[in-house]
Amino acid sequence: MLGETDILRLISAMRLGLFGGSFDPIHYGHLLLAQDVLENAQLDRVAFIPAAQAPLKASGAPVASADDRVAMINAAIAGRPEFSVLRDEINRGGVSYTVDTVRRLKARQPDDELFWILGGDQVAQLHEWREINELLELAGFLCLQRPDFTPIPPDNISAKSLHWISARQIDISSTEIRKRAASGSPLDFFLPPAVAQFITNNRLYRR
Repeated sequence: MLGETDILRLISAMRLGLFGGSFDPIHYGHLLLAQDVLENAQLDRVAFIPAAQAPLKASGAPVASADDRVAMINAAIAGRPEFSVLRDEINRGGVSYTVDTVRRLKARQPDDELFWILGGDQVAQLHEWREINELLELAGFLCLQRPDFTPIPPDNISAKSLHWISARQIDISSTEIRKRAASGSPLDFFLPPAVAQFITNNRLYRR
C-alpha cells in the first residue's frame, strides 16, 4: 500500500523535456519546436538548458554572456508556466556534457521521466557523445523528424532508444540574427518583441 509520501511523489512526477543549446539568442524557431514537442510527445514541461560551451560545436563559447542568454530565454517564455529555464550547465561552467546534466537532474528528480530533445541531424553523432549508453538509460531521446532527411543511427545506438517526433521547421538561425543585430537591421519577426528589445537595449552582438 502506498504511503502519503509515495502518493505525493507520484502526483508530482512529470514528463520533462530537456532542450539544450546555446540560445544565442533564442528565437521563434526554438519556441515553435518546443511547443510542438510539448504537444506531440505529451510532455508536462519543457526546460531550456543554455550551454556554457557545447563540446561538439566548432565555434566554441557563445557570443552573449550566460546571464544575457538566460534573460532572453526568460523574456521569451514569460507567462508560459509549461516552459522554464535551467542554469545547471552555466553554473557548472566549462564544456557542457549532456550526461552530466541529465545525471544531476535525475538525482534531484528521480520520479520524473526525462527526455532529451535533439535534431534529427544530430543522431549520426550520438556515438561521439560522452557515456552515451548511460545517458540512454537515464533519459529518452526525442528526435526531431524532417521530411527531407532520413537519419541512420550509429551501430552502437539502438533504434528503439530513439523516439521520432514531428516538429515544424522554421528557417531562422541564431547566427543570422546576430549578423542582423551587428548591422543594425530590424529583428522583427525573428524572435519575440521582448527579446528583440533586450538585444537593442543592451547593444548585444554589435561590432
